[in-house]
Amino acid sequence: MSNNALEDLNDRTGIDSELTRRDAMRAAAVAGVTVGLSGTATADDDDDDDDRPVGLIESLRGVGSEYDATDPVLWSFANAAGPVVIDVDRDPTADMVSMHGTAMLAREWWGNASNILLSNRLEDMGMTANIEARSQLADSWEDGRSTTETYNDVLVAIDEFYNTSARNATATKVASLSQLGSISDVARDGDNDVSETFISWVVTESDYSGDASHEESYLTGELVETSITLPSGAEYEFNSPEFVHKWDNGDELRVTMSDELLNHYDSDEREFVDVETDDGETATFGGAIIVENVPDTDLGSETVGILYDWADMLDEIESGADDVKASYDVDLIDILFDALDDGLIDPSDLRGIEGLAEHLSGSTDATESRYQMALLSTLGLERADLEDVASMTLDYDGYTDITVSRENFGVMSSIVDRDETEIEGQLFTETGPDTTLSTGSKYLTNPLIAGRVDGEFQLTTLTNTWTPLRDPDLTPRAASVHPDLEAVAVTDSSGAFVYDFESGEKEQLTSEGCADIAFSPNGQYVAVSFTESGHDEHEGIKVYDFEDDLNTTASYEGDNSEGEALAWGDNKHVFQTATDTASLSSSDETSIFFVHAEDGIQWTREAYGDYNTGENSPRGIAATGKHERLYYGETGEVELAAWDYDGDRLDDFESDLEPDGFVLSEDETELICLKDNTLIHIDGETGEELEEVSIDVEAELVNIVDTVRNEAVLANAEEEGLFLVDILDGSTTKVADTVVENYYFEEGFAVESEDWVDGVLYRPTAFDAPSGDTIDLRHGVVEITEMTDRDGDVLDDDYEADWDRPQYDTYDPSEFQEYLDRVAEEHEEALADDDDGMGGIGAGDDDSDAILYGLIALGAAFLAAIGLGGD
Repeated sequence: MSNNALEDLNDRTGIDSELTRRDAMRAAAVAGVTVGLSGTATADDDDDDDDRPVGLIESLRGVGSEYDATDPVLWSFANAAGPVVIDVDRDPTADMVSMHGTAMLAREWWGNASNILLSNRLEDMGMTANIEARSQLADSWEDGRSTTETYNDVLVAIDEFYNTSARNATATKVASLSQLGSISDVARDGDNDVSETFISWVVTESDYSGDASHEESYLTGELVETSITLPSGAEYEFNSPEFVHKWDNGDELRVTMSDELLNHYDSDEREFVDVETDDGETATFGGAIIVENVPDTDLGSETVGILYDWADMLDEIESGADDVKASYDVDLIDILFDALDDGLIDPSDLRGIEGLAEHLSGSTDATESRYQMALLSTLGLERADLEDVASMTLDYDGYTDITVSRENFGVMSSIVDRDETEIEGQLFTETGPDTTLSTGSKYLTNPLIAGRVDGEFQLTTLTNTWTPLRDPDLTPRAASVHPDLEAVAVTDSSGAFVYDFESGEKEQLTSEGCADIAFSPNGQYVAVSFTESGHDEHEGIKVYDFEDDLNTTASYEGDNSEGEALAWGDNKHVFQTATDTASLSSSDETSIFFVHAEDGIQWTREAYGDYNTGENSPRGIAATGKHERLYYGETGEVELAAWDYDGDRLDDFESDLEPDGFVLSEDETELICLKDNTLIHIDGETGEELEEVSIDVEAELVNIVDTVRNEAVLANAEEEGLFLVDILDGSTTKVADTVVENYYFEEGFAVESEDWVDGVLYRPTAFDAPSGDTIDLRHGVVEITEMTDRDGDVLDDDYEADWDRPQYDTYDPSEFQEYLDRVAEEHEEALADDDDGMGGIGAGDDDSDAILYGLIALGAAFLAAIGLGGD
């Protein structure tokens, strides 16, 4: 937003906007760009309004630290994100579809979302308003004011606290109505074929005292100056659209959002009662705004705005302020002042910030780090209850940041390794249902998954928050992650490749067509299966020694076969399914190949004498190194069967299940099979079906990829993402919003091994008290070496993390960012008022910015965690 635009904004709205270019850029980055409803609409910030085409509606949507009323051309919120454009010179039906969608957007974004957010905040506002009141009480005592003067100061502080919500409730309603008024203006323009009543509101004949019938009603796009009285008694001036209603007797009603209108509001009936018209009659109405249906479409008539909900919100805000003020009187202040005079309590015991820290940390002796952690916990991320676990000591070995560029295969990305970093403070994380936090335990953070994403090879975290490797030149059929994260192996139609994780350098193993690729469990070997028939030298399986310059150690050279999926048992035994194409029959016979990675022993077995369908067949093979068993089975009349490592079929394993795909459980005692939207647990020794769990994903386009602890990883082509599924109850969580492809995607993904750790953490962030830093634990291993309670005693018990939602329940990131901005501003002001700069905490010479650093940094981490962060 240019400075000229800001000046124009101030002129139009009559409000002194203090938005900066930095505010707009930051907010736009959070909110993203609004999509133009009639094609691309871009303009330079300095474009003159007169250059814009006639007949356009423009609206800018977003939120700021404090909202201001606006006009329909330039919306004044900080994170202006881009224009929504309607061109009324097109086909009328198309125009009405666009206008209907914009009206619905006004309802959903401004009406519903802002009301829900404000209502949620009001639930907690009583507590925080009390904190403000106690802070003011302490200030007044230090300034030597009398108890009567202090009582008035406290009432003003409470009212001022509620003023912001009243202004925001009004400004968001103005934004919604301005959008609707602009649409109404376009509809009423005689130069187009859109219905003039496309946006309207109605006063029924029974609610009008005169003898006349409805003629027309509409909202104006032009705004008029008006005002309301805030809880403190101050006047809030802003610009409001007009509600216009006309009767066929010539009478007319024009109302705006104002004190005059609010004086007629009946909260029990939710109506504005007996509002006077131009001719001295009266009208009663609720102010419901209707958008008409669009002919020849499925867009029906909808209520897109209601005026009375604004009056309800103001009533609730004023009642909340009155309730808090009723908690204070002069006698209470006399008692508190006597205690302060006698030294029984300290001003820091009354201050708002100290009160907040005490409320969250359970301690009246909050140190600087304890206070910062208390502030961070207001974000509501999964965390230890500070009353139970006041501090943790962590050892982290892994990657935390991306700082330099790497371009050797066309994509800039890089990593920084923090080796054995010790952190003293708190851990904020999401945990799986079977993970508990305990002293001496190690946890894998953000497991990696390799495979085809957006049509190219990527190595990314399962939470899609970091992509350290990417190669747009490869369309992988399969991938495998080295267990120690030293390398990533990939195959596609042009061969097999191994990437060094640190440097990104790529080494080609073979140029022949390959199917699957897999590292051995210990990472010493990498096996490849081949797809091209007629190449006797490399058909079947080939094993390379990763620790010996990728030299070949063993191979299986069968004839006339198309290699498919690989499975390692222990670190020596590797198995492969392959299709025998010698007969060229319509149904190809499936075999299992085996080769020993070191001594070359090999065998072939028919897969139970059955046939597969040959098209998009899922990964139907798994082997267990703990129990020396091999399993195979898949859709297409291939029932599950088991063999030992010598190739002898195990008759004690019997199953008639033809799975869509399966993986081994963590302890390798069960097969977790996917079949028709159901996870079926199969006993690995007998084949008995132990349990069935329904899941809520489409089975036709889903394949089971791997397991991470007690969760299955599903790749869903239709939903375009990766999902974690609790294998015990079937609940699903979308962890990566990526485009996965149906062809071979079941073999195109591999999850990093996590068998050697005690649990898995998703999106973890640590707060380090000594440095005041928040550290993003992007990928690595974190060990909890010690936990202490608020009294400093060491805790030995396991601790299950909280699962609370953020305090202000909203899924919208820009609303959440606005909350962060407001909290930061309020606390910064309070800190500036305190002599030592720390709100009574007494943390030495540190400035107030240091206190807020953790809050803002973790806010950014939260936004990245829900999908708005970049690599």
